[in-house]
Amino acid sequence: MRTGWQAYAIRTFLHGAFLILLLVFETSFFSVFPLRGVTPDLVLIAAISVGVLRGYLSGAAFGFAGGMLADILTGRLIGLGALILAAVGAAAGSLGQRIESERIPVVLLFNVAGAALYLSFYGAGAWAFGVHMPVWEGVAALAPWLMAYNGALSLLLHPFLRRAYRFLDAVYIVPRAPTSGVQGR
Repeated sequence: MRTGWQAYAIRTFLHGAFLILLLVFETSFFSVFPLRGVTPDLVLIAAISVGVLRGYLSGAAFGFAGGMLADILTGRLIGLGALILAAVGAAAGSLGQRIESERIPVVLLFNVAGAALYLSFYGAGAWAFGVHMPVWEGVAALAPWLMAYNGALSLLLHPFLRRAYRFLDAVYIVPRAPTSGVQGR
């Protein structure tokens, strides 16, 4: 039987490996297939799905870690994307706990709204930090395509994550030991 810290270590390692895999796909594979100049934000999709499936704390932690890795990888406004992804992951987790979040249309709506919020807050943050670019024109031009791309890919990624979590819960993450009585070996 795995103890709490062992289960936590396994979960953290698997989340980290999954984040690296997502960033590799996002920067190498999907950069070859832009949709009107937009590539999908796989970390955003995953942060929303993790939040919906595991709750707001997991969504926030996954979003922050993934956003920080992506910011460091790209070298632009380091930390801004991490804060926004943490907020979006937490919001998806909080809302996902209140409504029936296992339904694909709900996850699709969260991803479409999350893409719009991410672009809007990133544009506002860039403007606040003095990065002068046509922020709102860029957001208006990119948002529909990013929303479509992320929405379509969320239809593939969310069911995969749901199945992966069910498998991991059954195999690796054992429920807590009873508080009284004899504990397992």
